[in-house]
Amino acid sequence: MPGLVVERVDPAFLTHALADLAHGIVVVTGTNGKTTTTKMLVAILREHGRTVFTNPTGSNFTRGVISSMLAEIPLSGRLEADMAVLELDEAHALKFAAAVKPTHSLLLNVARDQLDRFAEIDHTAKLLAELAERTTIGVVLNIDDSFVSRIAGRVREGVKVTYFGVDPSIADRLPELQEADVRFADGFAPPAPTAADGLLKPTDDRTFEVRFGNSAGGQSAMGALLFHPEFYKAAVANSGCHDNRMDKIWWNEQWMGWPVGPWYEESSNVDNAWRLQGKLLLVVGEMDKNVDPASTLQVADRLIKAGKDAQKFYEDKAESVDAATIKAYKDHGVEIKSLSDQEFDQWIAVAKKSSYAEFAKDVPDGQKLIDEAMSVK
Repeated sequence: MPGLVVERVDPAFLTHALADLAHGIVVVTGTNGKTTTTKMLVAILREHGRTVFTNPTGSNFTRGVISSMLAEIPLSGRLEADMAVLELDEAHALKFAAAVKPTHSLLLNVARDQLDRFAEIDHTAKLLAELAERTTIGVVLNIDDSFVSRIAGRVREGVKVTYFGVDPSIADRLPELQEADVRFADGFAPPAPTAADGLLKPTDDRTFEVRFGNSAGGQSAMGALLFHPEFYKAAVANSGCHDNRMDKIWWNEQWMGWPVGPWYEESSNVDNAWRLQGKLLLVVGEMDKNVDPASTLQVADRLIKAGKDAQKFYEDKAESVDAATIKAYKDHGVEIKSLSDQEFDQWIAVAKKSSYAEFAKDVPDGQKLIDEAMSVK
């Protein structure tokens, strides 16, 4: 009700209130999944340090957006946030866009729902297409829903189109999840996914991964190992832009802010290379004209340095463990003797003829294990 009153008193309220959002306005719409998707997107952005306004309760009509805003808006009448991520009903998304053009639209799917409002499914798809036409920077489409993926042809020039969908390994599940498209006459075929698109691949009934390719996808692939090692175990990072302070800084500053702050370091694959636990393959094109090859080379250099740091760390730890062991023996009356290099070599010669020989005989690959141990200097 408060939003409806404001809407009637000041029809231009949304235009004024959302005018100062430096990082844009994202509209999430479609038949199913709007609420969950919006909450997930907001959580991710807030985890990355963004101040995000959203409409978590109430209706997903424009009046619901205004009602959510009233509790947060200061006396200036301008919302104080970095960006807005809004769940909007398919029809009211157009009403919103008439007042405020979204910078980004995320279009989920189309299904038969609320027939008293939307009638046939083609009408709902038409509403989403009109929203895409009014979007100014980027549109994300469901590549597996042909009602949605064909909207790419309606996006105006200069607006970036990317896709999300499911991995081909589970494509057989799609018919049970979406409406059948019987428009065969126009010969439409969905585009093949590119490195910029995200594909959902379940690991089991409870976990999943989203596969990306190169460039920013390479950055994300390595970042998954560094920051979520409990889930991700291996990655291929192809031509990754691994530090947002060196690659296309003009673009990164639009979304991460200026001046450069500590959050740049916190998200850097270079500065966090020491965290690596899983298996990582770095791929780089030496003549890459898009992402500077130095970005990957910096990561490789930092990984080498991290290995040296780790070696010193474990050597220091080994010395402290040795000291604790010696103390434990001495506390129990055991005499401790330190061997000279000559005495140690003599001890090794005796061990090779006795205990080492027995170990090599009784343990599978025992001699190989002994040789590997003796190779450590």
